[in-house]
Amino acid sequence: MTDIKLDDIPDLVKSNKLTKQEACVQIYHILYTNPPRFGLHTIDEDLRSDFLLYFLQYKTNSLLEKYDPAISPFGAYIYRTVQTSLLTFIKKASDRNNYNKFFIQDSICDYQAQMQENENSLIHVASDVPEFSTSSKNKEIPTLVYKQIFTKGTHRLSLKDSRDRKIKRGILILALKSAWYISDSQINKVSTLCNISPEVLTDSVCKLKSKLINKALNRQQIENNRNRAYCFIHNYRMQLANNETDNIKFEQLQKKIDFQTENWNKKTRKLNSGRNKIAPTNSEIGEIIGLSGRFVSFYIRKLREMDMTTIQQFV
Repeated sequence: MTDIKLDDIPDLVKSNKLTKQEACVQIYHILYTNPPRFGLHTIDEDLRSDFLLYFLQYKTNSLLEKYDPAISPFGAYIYRTVQTSLLTFIKKASDRNNYNKFFIQDSICDYQAQMQENENSLIHVASDVPEFSTSSKNKEIPTLVYKQIFTKGTHRLSLKDSRDRKIKRGILILALKSAWYISDSQINKVSTLCNISPEVLTDSVCKLKSKLINKALNRQQIENNRNRAYCFIHNYRMQLANNETDNIKFEQLQKKIDFQTENWNKKTRKLNSGRNKIAPTNSEIGEIIGLSGRFVSFYIRKLREMDMTTIQQFV
């Protein structure tokens, strides 16, 4: 990815040298790779990653439209927006954590309506999230880097060197497969292991992440529905504990508990099945590194078949 200064982005968009989609991803990329510049280095790494995705979903689309160059430079505008958005995000995260810890019986009825409202909002956001998009010139550099890694050499390798090369290729593919969860320190470790620039790997991770937002929102909705079922179970059990003589009421509550328990089990099985995991497809990874999805599957399978003690020397 060609280095772009944050302050230059509005002019690049205005001159049609950068699309709005590309500008949004450039902003995300700059925030992701420069957390101290925006006061994000002091928060937990996982929280920072969640916040940046939140910022991409809810803020970047309108930043360019609202920006007034007569008031401040674009970088200062982004910094201020990040700081105010971070306060809102942390408050919401704190509220969610408190709710998960303490099930308040009086809020159960309002919870279902709120979840429906959230679902509609998520659907709207998912349709508006820009995909990571770069020009063909920007795509050339990472393509050449990965081509060097996966192209066969002119000389025949020893058995050990051939095995080591397969392990390194497999680890690189698994790092891209884990794009949604991989941390900065893990990116640096994989970059060192595979002898590639961390900027190239970060660029690829950002591109894959931008395509995973819908999957993340879908999984979040399943988790929300499962949590809602648990809230109902908790509420009905409390009512059941306070019910002493009304057999009809007792049977009704027991039926509701059984229904919500089955609902909770279904959502749990769905989450554990792997079909809703937040991971790019092998074809998407293949597009990044210049291989077919079939070869990506081959490297993943071979890595799984290897002795873990052999692999651990690399990680």
